Amino acid sequence: MFEKCIVVKCNKLGQPIGSEGGLLGQFLGTIARNGSYCPLDKKNWRKVKEKKGDLTILQFVQTKFLYPHSCEKWILKSTGRNWRRFKAALKINHFNPKKKRSSLYKLYPENVEKYQWEALVNYWKSKKGKMLSEKNKRSRAMLKNTHSAGTKSYACWSEDLAGTTVILITAKYPNKEHVAYATFLSSNPREKVDGVEIGTQFTKVVVNHPLQENEGLVRTVKHCKTIGDVHAEGMSIAWPSICIQKING
Repeated sequence: MFEKCIVVKCNKLGQPIGSEGGLLGQFLGTIARNGSYCPLDKKNWRKVKEKKGDLTILQFVQTKFLYPHSCEKWILKSTGRNWRRFKAALKINHFNPKKKRSSLYKLYPENVEKYQWEALVNYWKSKKGKMLSEKNKRSRAMLKNTHSAGTKSYACWSEDLAGTTVILITAKYPNKEHVAYATFLSSNPREKVDGVEIGTQFTKVVVNHPLQENEGLVRTVKHCKTIGDVHAEGMSIAWPSICIQKING
């Protein structure tokens, strides 16, 4: 008998909702760590998708989940995000720039193919890899200094985040709990959400994947009062800029 697939429903933006959507998200994380579907020796996510790599990923997902066609873009984007985060975690936990390549080759994790690990090490040790690492460090430093940088500086660096995935942190004290993954839309103070300008202290985002569905909105939108509500409706919201964190890697 065929294994029964999990039926996933999506909102108007093609983003999965409900507990089934959460299971899909977890499964995509597993795929992202599978070198057979998402090789770590590829320089970027676009390379992974080449030569029908994206179709192979979708076909595998379809053996476990039944979802609308509109969800495919989100599936590939989420898998790519998880793939980049996995590579970043490997670098943090297993890579030491002071060690020689021959020594680093021996440190490959059990869940990573040896040849893919060696390709990662070669890239991280290369001039291009080092330059990108320094660029990412500068970007993280700018994010940490959002408030001291002033409104103009924030507008400058935040323009580069448009369309990227960020983490929403609770606006409740002490501002540590992650409540959702979201797409960064705009930090322009004149940008409107539900007909009201977001102002200088907020950023316009749309929730991709709630982590805390009952988290209350700082600014309610029509009949929506929680993170889960706006995700189900596919509506954009205004979220405090200080409570937005960029995903590294």
